[in-house]
Amino acid sequence: MDLDLTTDIGQVTLSNSSNCWTCKLRRKKCDGNRPTCNACAGLHIPCHQSQARPEWMDGGVRQEQMQEEIKCKVKENAHRRRGDHSVNIFPTQNPAGEPSQDSWNPVSQKSSAAHHSPPTRNGSMPAVDVSNTPPSPHSVSTITVVGSPEHGCRWGEHVAPGTKQFGKADTVHIAFYTENLFPFLFPFHHPACGKAWILELLLRSPVIRQATLCQSSYYLSLEQEAASHRSASEVLLDQTNDAFAVLSDALQIIISQGITQHLAGAVRVLTSIMQLHRFEATVMSFENCQAHLNAAVALFQQLLESESEDAVRIACARSSFDGVLNRLGPAISTFGTVSVHVTSAEQTAFRFSSALVVFEDVIASTVLQKPPKLYSYHNSLLVNRFDSTGPAIDLKTVIGCENWVMLHIGEIAALDAWKQTCKREGTLDVMQLVQRATSIKTTLEARIASINTRSASNGENVKPLNLLDAFHTQAHPGTDQIALVTEAWAQAAMAYLFVVVSGWQPASPDIQFHVQRTIDILSQLSPPSLLRTMVWPFSVAGCLVEPDREAHLRGLVRPLQPPSVFGAVHKALVMIEGVWASRGKFNADRDLTSCFRSREDFSGAS
Repeated sequence: MDLDLTTDIGQVTLSNSSNCWTCKLRRKKCDGNRPTCNACAGLHIPCHQSQARPEWMDGGVRQEQMQEEIKCKVKENAHRRRGDHSVNIFPTQNPAGEPSQDSWNPVSQKSSAAHHSPPTRNGSMPAVDVSNTPPSPHSVSTITVVGSPEHGCRWGEHVAPGTKQFGKADTVHIAFYTENLFPFLFPFHHPACGKAWILELLLRSPVIRQATLCQSSYYLSLEQEAASHRSASEVLLDQTNDAFAVLSDALQIIISQGITQHLAGAVRVLTSIMQLHRFEATVMSFENCQAHLNAAVALFQQLLESESEDAVRIACARSSFDGVLNRLGPAISTFGTVSVHVTSAEQTAFRFSSALVVFEDVIASTVLQKPPKLYSYHNSLLVNRFDSTGPAIDLKTVIGCENWVMLHIGEIAALDAWKQTCKREGTLDVMQLVQRATSIKTTLEARIASINTRSASNGENVKPLNLLDAFHTQAHPGTDQIALVTEAWAQAAMAYLFVVVSGWQPASPDIQFHVQRTIDILSQLSPPSLLRTMVWPFSVAGCLVEPDREAHLRGLVRPLQPPSVFGAVHKALVMIEGVWASRGKFNADRDLTSCFRSREDFSGAS
């Protein structure tokens, strides 16, 4: 299944149009036989075949009802296939003794009972949860046993409405993701609620869960060496397609019914897109990265615009951001007899995904030689408020770099785009260029000078699987690492600014000062595998470094094995070595953007 998630959110292209609608509903391969495909015939279930999309294929409650009907028929006919039997233990009840109802889900209000969709073989969860309200705390779990004498038993758990059935394999993948993979991918993210927000969304949201399972299964298969790289990659492609299929279904519902009706669902989709975007940037080709980032940016803008309909929404982006957060609450305030304030899972997800969107948008602008798409929102979202409540988005809690650096990189990218436009039009004012660049340079220099050595925080040690850390130990990066990371980004930004203003002059003492300082900082990272989070500073320094330090840069990357885990860093080194190989071939138009574009695979790296 080939999926194209474009800037026009929710538009999906399915290349396999011969599938029957039953197989599409169950997310199974279909041989296209007429009038009944072999898959449906083997299960003794109806095979729905028509050119027009059935009315029940709506991505909502009717689709869930049909999924439940198909599921029941599969179970009913189990004895006709291999003698399977099922036992339902502890039927779901509310405190009054009545069957619990899915009254919390606005999409399911027409249904009198909770519906549960079975997982597909590769973990896909067909139903899309775009609800705006958390599930009822009074719902009681049920346990279902499905098995046969010759195949043993398979255990799954039906939990509160909005939570879909998943099996033991999914439990393993979710545990691996929360305990190992997420801390590896986002080592700087440590919210007050810990991993609770991730676990809550994984259990309740098929959108988040499917985006997570395809990542977890890939890394886990590599860790266990359960499959060759080829077979693992094939499974990865299938599961990533499934993940984007679920995202596309959710986006279509959001568009058709309005983002204000599904605010929490939109946040979950945004979080999933950004997770998959970073995943494919590390492991897969970058062919679709920009399209997926464009979709995320558009969805983020729609979320802000849902809180403000007038022309001042950009100036009031902070108010709109806070408005979205408020509507995603309220926070949980009571745990048994203990009262405590905990930010809701959707609120934390919105802050997390918003930081990733802004960050990735800034980095993409340096590759595309265009202003960041969210540039007009930066001052409102990234600058501290006058009432000292802090910025709406705090990048250092997600990427380890303080906001002011990304603000200036965005300004430099916008300056570069302005310069290129003026050159094409023959209207470049060099004095104005230097004046604007000097303002950025002065502020950057003052900020760099103010970075003090910070004491390391005593973060809890995490014992990851060996594959996820080249040095077998990984502690939460402390404040000293945040200072180092921030300065590395700032020094690379200074080198970037000099190239924008002066052109390709890698031997310039000013440029080399900032390049050498960037490399020195990257060499001090602890653990060294944190380099995987700093591909852009590494790439800027690598493109401009003098030949005598080439071996040193190679040495930073060499220990980060295997490349299937540290893919972005290895791809960046390939791009950098291409720049080194072209030394002596002077090109007056060369700049960092042309270097970044020299390899298609680097276009999505950050």
